Amino acid sequence: MNEIMELMKKWTAVDTTMSLNQIKDTETFIYSRYFTAKMKGHKSNKIEIPIKRGTGCILESVSPEGEHLVNDRGDQYLLDLKLPRFPLVNPITASVINDIKSYDTPDQKEEVGRLIGEIQAEHKRSFLTTLEYMAAGALFGKVMDGKGKILFEFKGISEAIELKGKDTVSFLRSIDKQLVEELGKNTSYEFLVGNVFLDKLWDLCVAEKLDEKKTALWITKENKRCLEVHGVIFFPYIATYKNTDDEEKKFIEDNEAVCIPLGVDAFTTHYGRADHVKAVTQAPKQFFSALDEQERGKGYEVLSEMKSIPICERPTAIIKAKYTE
Repeated sequence: MNEIMELMKKWTAVDTTMSLNQIKDTETFIYSRYFTAKMKGHKSNKIEIPIKRGTGCILESVSPEGEHLVNDRGDQYLLDLKLPRFPLVNPITASVINDIKSYDTPDQKEEVGRLIGEIQAEHKRSFLTTLEYMAAGALFGKVMDGKGKILFEFKGISEAIELKGKDTVSFLRSIDKQLVEELGKNTSYEFLVGNVFLDKLWDLCVAEKLDEKKTALWITKENKRCLEVHGVIFFPYIATYKNTDDEEKKFIEDNEAVCIPLGVDAFTTHYGRADHVKAVTQAPKQFFSALDEQERGKGYEVLSEMKSIPICERPTAIIKAKYTE
């Protein structure tokens, strides 16, 4: 078994970290779509993030258990927060190493790499699921921990734009106007919507005969059945989270929608250096991994760690809409 142990020792933290970061990401809808264009690494666990206040952004609540401070600076909030840490570990036991020993020598190195890669792929799926959950919260102004506790929440004090009583063009022009007021320029955008809002929008499109004119049509995009109206995409979104009372809550109510501006410098993923001695000499990476020897010759452990949080830095750029019966 000695030669297998020697193969294990050749996997440095640089190698395992590179391997983990190179594993193809599992596609996530919100995180992959909005929060991967701008990534910022930090050497310290404690970071300061400016949140653009805009004309209608207020701090709704702050959890007393949250490990952060929020400072009101007039035109922005400054968040002093500690990056959340997500460590995972899986063992490679001595019995598994014995099984690898049965392979012919040329295949042993490949088998060790395959085994480590399978564990890392499982870890990365968990990390990306966590990032998707946090990204959904950040997008809707709720930054939550892993138990669904809202650490802090930003809300717009502007009224949601009402769909009822408007035609499709005037509804979209209301969105255009509010985005220009917030961002100072025209920008493209898309919507995440509840099912009732989507149904009512389609009814309006049919009433305006946009379906006949082909300016409103159902399309498949990102594996979702979406409605495209005047070139704007409306994605159905029904994800939920659990609050501190273990109740299921919707990020978007059935009769609501949120407008997401595209190509705007508003969404950032912040990440830091892992809490591991082998990470000290490395530059911050979103995903860190190491192979550690267990005590008393039990085998090895594949350790992976993510210290990362997605943040929406312009919460008032996210415009709400609704349909009221």
